[in-house]
This record gives sequence, structure tokens and C-alpha cells, in this order.
Amino acid sequence: MHTCGCEAAAQRSYTTVKDGIAWGRDKVLRDAVEIARSEKKWVFLIRCGECGRVWAESCWSSGHADIYYIFPVPAGEDPLDWLEKRAHELEWDSAGPRAEPPPRPESRV
Repeated sequence: MHTCGCEAAAQRSYTTVKDGIAWGRDKVLRDAVEIARSEKKWVFLIRCGECGRVWAESCWSSGHADIYYIFPVPAGEDPLDWLEKRAHELEWDSAGPRAEPPPRPESRV
């Protein structure tokens, strides 16, 4: 039985940067190892040291901060072939960090 969060995280849908941020490298992977990178695409392949699942890690930059996020390599794909031919960053979600925060209950002070 694995102690990483890869199996549960891989069941999620990853369509925007915000989806990947929620399951960052530190929350899912154990002892991750980078196995390949594309500087041109800003996409890296990382392998979970616990279960061996391969993930993609990418970076979205606002110009002030870099936000790294992970998402699974598509099922059935050879990771290195995918990185070379089809890999791309996830789309930015305009409802991400710039959106209004969720409402908070009023405090009773």
C-alpha cells in the first residue's frame, strides 16, 4: 500500500492551472525525482518515489511570482514521447487567485 496521494489525485480533472495548484508536488508525491524536462515548453516530468507514477510539472508566471503545479501525464501515453510532441501548460483560470475570496462568516466580537 502506497502512502503517496497519486492514486487519489490522478482521479481528478486537470484543465486549468488552479486544478494543478490544489495538488502540488508536496501534497501528492513522495521523494519526487525529475526524469526529463523541456525548457522550451516549461514542462518537467517527475516520478513519484513511492509508487512510480509520472507527473508533469509546469510553471505559470505572473511576472512577480512563479506558481508551480503538477498534473498527470495522460493515461496510455509514453511520458517522454508526450513531453516531446504533445505536452503543454494548462490554461490559466481567470477565477484563480485574482477572483473574489469566498465569503466568510461574520465574526462575533
